[in-house]
Amino acid sequence: MSKSSQPVEFTTFDAATHDRLVKERIIDTKLAEYDQITAVSQVAINRQMEHMHGLYEILQKLDIRQIDDPDAGLIDCVLDPPQVKLRLGLNKQRVPTTSASRLSGTYKFYSFGPHHTVVEHNYPISDWTVALDVNMALNEMNRNKIPENVQKRIKNLDDYSVYQLLVDFTNASMARYVDSESTIKLDKGERQWFDVFLNGYIEKLRGAPESNILHLLPRIKHKDKFPDAPTLAPTELNFQSIPFVTDKKDSEGKEGVKEGAANMLVYLQMTASRPLPSNFLPISANWVIPSADNKSEAYDGTMCLSKKIFMDEWIMPKMTKFNDQSTWVTTRAEWKAPMNTEREFHLEGHIGITQADKNNDAKFKKTEWVYDSTTASETIITGIEPAIPAIPAGSRVYKYSVNSMKQDKAFPWNVYLDSTTTNHLYVPEGLVDGKSAITITGEVRIHSYIHIYGVGNIGVQQSWITATWATQLILDGVDEGHLKIRFEPATITSKVKVVKDSSFLYREFIDNQTAQVEGDMKKMDMSGVVTELAKLFSGDWTFIFAGGRDFFIDKACFNREGDLLCQVNYKAVRTSFKSRSVFKSGSPLVYN
Repeated sequence: MSKSSQPVEFTTFDAATHDRLVKERIIDTKLAEYDQITAVSQVAINRQMEHMHGLYEILQKLDIRQIDDPDAGLIDCVLDPPQVKLRLGLNKQRVPTTSASRLSGTYKFYSFGPHHTVVEHNYPISDWTVALDVNMALNEMNRNKIPENVQKRIKNLDDYSVYQLLVDFTNASMARYVDSESTIKLDKGERQWFDVFLNGYIEKLRGAPESNILHLLPRIKHKDKFPDAPTLAPTELNFQSIPFVTDKKDSEGKEGVKEGAANMLVYLQMTASRPLPSNFLPISANWVIPSADNKSEAYDGTMCLSKKIFMDEWIMPKMTKFNDQSTWVTTRAEWKAPMNTEREFHLEGHIGITQADKNNDAKFKKTEWVYDSTTASETIITGIEPAIPAIPAGSRVYKYSVNSMKQDKAFPWNVYLDSTTTNHLYVPEGLVDGKSAITITGEVRIHSYIHIYGVGNIGVQQSWITATWATQLILDGVDEGHLKIRFEPATITSKVKVVKDSSFLYREFIDNQTAQVEGDMKKMDMSGVVTELAKLFSGDWTFIFAGGRDFFIDKACFNREGDLLCQVNYKAVRTSFKSRSVFKSGSPLVYN
């Protein structure tokens, strides 16, 4: 902690180290057993403390006098924004912390001199620093003190408890004074009243916890009221502090690097009433990376949601709608010549799985995406229209494939309609050109076939129809807690190609049948699916980040584990509040 109590600027990284750390944040971060976490850097917390300093007079001015004789002694000084320093270590209840403030002003007290004379002692306070050991505490807020804008976002307070993470002065006292990080220019005899006055100020801080709130976090009381969302807010909470390190071998260090300013406070969260794991979050990689040169883009923290609750339980089930709507279902393939009349051929099907299809064939009941592979290098997808950007290395590939075939081989004819629907979904790791885009592609291949035995190839009538489509799901930040997702292109129409192999026999049938199937495939407009999903993603009931209540969240992407990483920045969630309280209740001090 700098004795000036000003925010510590990071030492400049060399570009290679910075790039390595950014990459490690994507490929090495691990949530272990937790559903979600929020990691905030110490320097960001201190920027929040500076913001709080501007709102609350108690953090700006220290004016304390003796109650019996206001002229007998006083401290009258201004305070710079308090700064906190995270202490590293694991504790299930609290994160030990140092809080330091710089003082400038006047300290005065009186003592008895020779012959009962009264001696006045005046000391100018110039750049004194007081550092105390305090705690971080996560306490449930009194309902009446929840800020109005938070109440508006929550809507129904009966469904939530709102917790506040704050710098906790409950056990603070001069007994927890940190001499090594303080500068008080007084000798032992001169400090008697100073310590008394300062203890009085600490008492005042205990009575005004709203002035030290760093973060508000709603917690669900009744999970069953939110059946459509995997999580709206945590149901179990804890927190720990972890070091920022430039080398993994230093992960067990007691101070971290960069003067500790990049050490992180981590909120540990579980959803759906799942219990907290017994172990704390292991140190795998840095969750927050400072800018390389103190000038480029920086962010305050990272929110991470597990692959289980975000991808597996929320995104992927909704993506099955693409599979439902793009699957070709073959319903009939037969020939007949009733009463020795002209032969009839029936090759029939339709696009999109209906409830009747699910009832008639078990393979259409489930259209889930299945993990297929991970791309080892950048992959170019060919044969898909419209063309899509290259798939980055490290992308998780999910696949859906189903075959639907009907055949009639009653002599002397062999007729069949064979279709295969194959869709792929690509989830990239990290950001590509500043955004994260989930790519979805689809292809339907339909083979129509008519053949009369015994006449060779002149008896073959067949066609191949291929329909392709593609879109991208863009994760585009968060608006007041709601994840913003958009599709590009917003209108998706399949591209159809036809190849025919016709002999002179029964050519008119294959021509007509091919034209009908081609027409059906051209009607495979996926825009309705996109519109429906867009409504789902933006609806009031949908996925809400709890951190959106007092963080700006943007630049969402995925790490190698498939967890969602979001950069976060603090925003003001409290309205301006100033008070001049008078504390009596048996205290020897009055606060003006």
